[in-house]
Amino acid sequence: MWTPLESHRSSRSHRRPKPWWLLAILLGIATPLWAQQLPEPGTWRSVADLNQSRAGHTATLLANGTVLVAGGKDGSGHALANAEIFDPSTGQYTSISAVMPTPVWGHTATLLADGAVLIAGGRDDSGLPVASAQLFDPSSGAFTSVGSLTTPRGAHTATPLRNGRILIAGGSDGRNALASLEIYDPATRTFSSAPGTMLVPRESHTATSLANGRVLIAGGSNASGALDAAELYDPAGGTITAAGPLNAPRTLASAALLLDGTVLVAGGQATGNVDLNSAEVYDAATNTFTLLPALMTTARSAHTGVRLPHNGKVLLVGGTSAGQLVPTAEVYDPVTSSFRQVGSPIIARQLFSTNSFAEPDLGILLMSGGLDSAQSPLASSEVFYYPTLRSDKPDYSPGDVVTLMGEGWRPNEAISINIHESSGDPDTKLTATADAHGAFTNSQFGVNSSDSGVRFLATAMGQASGWTAQTTFTDGNVKAMAAPSGTTFTLTKSTFSSNATCSGTPNSTTTVTGVNSTSGNTTGGVNPGES
Repeated sequence: MWTPLESHRSSRSHRRPKPWWLLAILLGIATPLWAQQLPEPGTWRSVADLNQSRAGHTATLLANGTVLVAGGKDGSGHALANAEIFDPSTGQYTSISAVMPTPVWGHTATLLADGAVLIAGGRDDSGLPVASAQLFDPSSGAFTSVGSLTTPRGAHTATPLRNGRILIAGGSDGRNALASLEIYDPATRTFSSAPGTMLVPRESHTATSLANGRVLIAGGSNASGALDAAELYDPAGGTITAAGPLNAPRTLASAALLLDGTVLVAGGQATGNVDLNSAEVYDAATNTFTLLPALMTTARSAHTGVRLPHNGKVLLVGGTSAGQLVPTAEVYDPVTSSFRQVGSPIIARQLFSTNSFAEPDLGILLMSGGLDSAQSPLASSEVFYYPTLRSDKPDYSPGDVVTLMGEGWRPNEAISINIHESSGDPDTKLTATADAHGAFTNSQFGVNSSDSGVRFLATAMGQASGWTAQTTFTDGNVKAMAAPSGTTFTLTKSTFSSNATCSGTPNSTTTVTGVNSTSGNTTGGVNPGES
């Protein structure tokens, strides 16, 4: 690293706009006394209710920053066809006039590259799996049917692939766990059976997209009980190969991709309905699972386990333990490889939805609906606050200054920052101070010409709150660009004698022009020694 001029060494206040409903909490407008201060990291606050009590629904963050809440079941157990939108700028839900062609609950809802949402499978009023598929178009606010799955399925997974297609895996057809896989192609709006099938039929499993583009499918259950089997789907050849196995059979577990590319598989249920408090980590480099020495603070299954954006921790919330709702929440901290309890949700629930928000509403996770302890659908929603850390760019060139930004920290607390380099160079230690709104900016770190191809891991720690947050950035060998469908683009390749920096007089230059005719973005890049 290199250090910029002395005048830039101190941290600068970075204040982001707050949505009015959060400002109302901060200013104490029509709020109780306990809400009249900046939310403490790791705590929950109530927000507006859903317009419809629902459980088994989905919540999908749309490209415009709002959230689509769709389907679910009501207090009579009937599948719902209605949907609503949560707008973080107002803190309110608005019902959508359009309804889904097929009422469903327990479905999947996946954001596509074009901004539409694919709603696939799920269950009907009788609890039987359906084969229906429907699209929500945010630009028109309309739902349309889009063919059918090749097989009715519930308790399945839907995972986006790098090519824009969606992998639908496993689930139940109402009688048996499924081994079948199918692919949804947004270009043709059709489903087709994948060339192969899973090695083991399974439902209530996890499916995680890895950094190498493959999908890790782990655990779940079938007629034999909870499974320890895991497998990898490779989109390049449409092949399935064995992975793992897990150290403990587990169904209804959670899985989250960590910043270092490993996968945390936590909790779940063993055969005999025994809830688990163990967790393990999958390493793609060795294709193995390692049981963590640390245990979760509470055994739980059918919970949510999600990596917090711009933080790196995994929040584990909700679910059941020994047949009772779990009222607590906890986080897994990769910095310490440990679990610790955080603030408890206001209402214990299961079959709820969660989602985080895009900028400027960072550091906020929304939890909505679900079933309460009386098995009644809920309309209530609440938000979880956590601190964030991010860089102003994901990739830098030699000589660039890296600006690190944090939000959601305890006001005025001292922040220590550690930057670790994959090259093995010594770590860099920096400091910052959060302002009165819990935000900070630090521009003390610069990228060296010798850092080509290096991956950086930045860790911030609040000295008063004890919270940590992590982010990554690179000085990549390949600089990528994207051209939206239908646009004309020009690529100029300049080759240099040295690949350390793209400077001086190139040995050769080649320019090409084309039009992107694909359904999504076309990406390209340059190799070492080119620019």
